[in-house]
Amino acid sequence: MTADRVTMSRESKESKDIQALRFLRSAILSGRYPPQARVTASQVASEAGISIGPVREAMRRLEADGLISYQANVGATVIGMDYQLLSETLEALAILEGSATALAAPFLTEDDFAVLDSVNEAMIAADEAGDLAEVSRHNRRFHHACYERCPNAWLLDLLHRTADRAYIGRRSLFFDVQRRSHQSVQEHQDLIRLIRSNAPREAIEAAVRRHKEPTLVLVRARAREAAQAAQPTG
Repeated sequence: MTADRVTMSRESKESKDIQALRFLRSAILSGRYPPQARVTASQVASEAGISIGPVREAMRRLEADGLISYQANVGATVIGMDYQLLSETLEALAILEGSATALAAPFLTEDDFAVLDSVNEAMIAADEAGDLAEVSRHNRRFHHACYERCPNAWLLDLLHRTADRAYIGRRSLFFDVQRRSHQSVQEHQDLIRLIRSNAPREAIEAAVRRHKEPTLVLVRARAREAAQAAQPTG
């Protein structure tokens, strides 16, 4: 085989691997494959129109990322989330996202700020329409745009994995965030102004953590309630 053919073969394999990974991650995050759902390579390959090899590699990758787990006598399943696990995940997310946003702040451009303003406006419209799923999606987009220019690749990788786990939990576990949406938008606007003013790194990091705290407090309360309900009575 010539060098050109070897290169083309590698590029084709990489493309299939990426396609499989994107399809499977999207299916999990969208709820198409809900928490604790069994996932088989043949099922995913059939739905995605991709051969089994790249799908198996994608499943291994998402197991390492904490989105898929293997259970005895069951096989691969989407991770299950409870309030305690979500509480721990959100706590880690607040730390990672605060740091990444502060590091990314000096690198945001006017185009980035235009995206942030646009996403926030879309979030306001979704909130007014009572569409909590869209509110959640736009909220995720907003924070992604805030921290994606973080120059620390390792921190960014950890943040992406943690944000995905948190998103699964927020989608699959019920807790009342309807009245939080309006306040969240206002806090987004305050964060934009803070970043634009070239505020110190510590101030930006603290603002992001404060923004995450109300949801974390609520989920911690739900975790305590679930733990108390699980205790034997009598």
